[in-house]
Amino acid sequence: MSQPRIEYTRTELTEAEKQKVQADVLAYLKAGEGIFSGLRATSAQSGTIAVCGWVRQRDYDFDYRKYPLNRPFAASYKRRGGRLGDVNSIYVANEKHEAPRLYSYCRRYGIAM
Repeated sequence: MSQPRIEYTRTELTEAEKQKVQADVLAYLKAGEGIFSGLRATSAQSGTIAVCGWVRQRDYDFDYRKYPLNRPFAASYKRRGGRLGDVNSIYVANEKHEAPRLYSYCRRYGIAM
């Protein structure tokens, strides 16, 4: 017996929600700074929110202006009272060979990277 397919629809994050996602990803990476791009989110009727995007973590071993590590990430949340609750999970592709699995994870939630 197969599980019913959960439908995810594109959702726009508020500026405060984007800042929360960015803060959670930087905390996960134990990084003080990062540049984010390609942030996309989908939601299900259950209240689950999936967010995928790219983060360039600052590398302090190089020139202070450089952000050499551009990595894809995915984060999962539950919406509570109309806002993002605590983060359920965060995945970051730390090595190039980990990226395809992360892309597949995001595709499952309706987010093409």
